[in-house]
Amino acid sequence: MTEREMTSFERIEAAITFGSPDRVPLCPQVDYMAVLLAGKTCADFITSVETANESVRVAFEKLGGWDWLYPPAASLLFVKTFFMEVKIPGKDLPANSIHQIIEKPVMFMEDYDFVIEKGYQAYKELIYNRLNKEIDAEEIKTILFEIVENHKKWEEAGVPIQKAGTHLLPFEIFCLHRTFEEFVRDMYRIPDKIIAAGDAIVMDLINEIKNSCRILNNKAFWLGVWRSSASFISPRQFEKFVFPHMKQISVALIEEGYRPIFHLDGDMTPMLQFFTDFPKGTCVMALDGCTDIRKAKKVVGGNMCIMGDVPPTLLCIGTEEEVRHYCKALIDDIGPGGGFIMGSGCTVPINAKFENLKTMIDVTKTYGKY
Repeated sequence: MTEREMTSFERIEAAITFGSPDRVPLCPQVDYMAVLLAGKTCADFITSVETANESVRVAFEKLGGWDWLYPPAASLLFVKTFFMEVKIPGKDLPANSIHQIIEKPVMFMEDYDFVIEKGYQAYKELIYNRLNKEIDAEEIKTILFEIVENHKKWEEAGVPIQKAGTHLLPFEIFCLHRTFEEFVRDMYRIPDKIIAAGDAIVMDLINEIKNSCRILNNKAFWLGVWRSSASFISPRQFEKFVFPHMKQISVALIEEGYRPIFHLDGDMTPMLQFFTDFPKGTCVMALDGCTDIRKAKKVVGGNMCIMGDVPPTLLCIGTEEEVRHYCKALIDDIGPGGGFIMGSGCTVPINAKFENLKTMIDVTKTYGKY
């Protein structure tokens, strides 16, 4: 046990690198829930960096604070730049709805050849055009400036920001744009084209992540793994279509001092063995409650920090005692030996009970001491 209380920066670093934190660090992914605590609407949250930041500040103070902060305006930047159709609260949806991503085919089979020949930037422009989505470079620059200034304030107050952007693997990009149904057919009809198209854009994705980390002054970044889980594909398909690019991107960035956070939605239990193939103490595996976190501890727990996985359903409809029991069990089972961060299973739902999230935070701060 350490003789003094660590800072949040020290605590997170110790957990990721298998040092000796004074207690289990905390990282609930609080975004839209904050607006209810601040008396704002989702429409306010998604249209203003300042409102998003102020809402999260209010939630942070009311809940007693935590160690690693999900970027307050991440959702705003995401909906502005994501190359899918996104419905916005207050514009396309009621003011207190959360944003919705609409899946529709904007990539066609012949576009794999276009990607192979023309590359990533030309492909992005093609998709934006098909979506009739214009990116206002000056607006994005202004948003980024505001975000960076707010991040500085949080970090000066002793609260590290979790990540610099959400980034996708080639598999995820093509699957979203083709639609899942058509992409599955592609995996059987033209597997080599999928792989070649991924090869054609992978270096651009690496550079895009570097640029995002540079602008936002953060070495950590998300790799979103959403449709690459066993909820959708087999381990053999993961090994063929997903993992080579995941490893290439991650290792290239690790070697330059960057830190991947694998945001794993869905059941990754059958794919866990692949995550042993990264340098120890360089990555974070963020689980959402679908993957067997205790098996993850056995397979990768000596090599990669595990973050998670208080389920959204438990935070919404569970009792305080059930949350307390779940969190204590995580600390008992996943905490020993370090390499564990207590986190929500993906995002904290907008309708999560305040008392349940407060219990998760309080239990970790008291029971989670080493």
